[in-house]
Amino acid sequence: LAGAAQVAAASEHANVIATDMGGTSFEVGLIVNGSPVLASEQVVDHYTFQMPQLDLRSIACGGGSIASIDEHAKTLTVGPHSAGADPGPAAYGVGAEPTVTDADVVLGLIDPAQFLGGRMPLDAERAKMAVQRVAEPLGLSVEEAAAGIVHVNNQKAALLIRQRTVEQGLDPRDFVLY
Repeated sequence: LAGAAQVAAASEHANVIATDMGGTSFEVGLIVNGSPVLASEQVVDHYTFQMPQLDLRSIACGGGSIASIDEHAKTLTVGPHSAGADPGPAAYGVGAEPTVTDADVVLGLIDPAQFLGGRMPLDAERAKMAVQRVAEPLGLSVEEAAAGIVHVNNQKAALLIRQRTVEQGLDPRDFVLY
């Protein structure tokens, strides 16, 4: 968020929704009128700390988030469990659980031959087999299940942005998204 504030100042963007999606999480912080939004307290392991700090919110919503089927509702879910970096998404060649990254590979959103600039080719067939694990029980094609995984993950990210803006009385149309 501090880095985004510097870029925002250089770019003359007064209001910014700063985001970061990694392998296990999605973070959102705000810059309002040129300044990062601060929180006055943080709860860590049931202890409340009262001190100003950058107000970042994080959810389990990243490339390594594992897709599964809710046993009660029989619907597709994504996260909070993550394949992490080890074993990682099935496309990495070790893991077997279907992840957001695997869905991205199945849909062609990630080119398996160009991952990390081609330094780490991905296994598209293994990604497809992993996504098949949730597609089959739901009666979906692998591509439909992959699209569902990406959609659920995107909706979780959008909800966090909505909670940080609309639900706080801020209009996201007044912001630039980083």
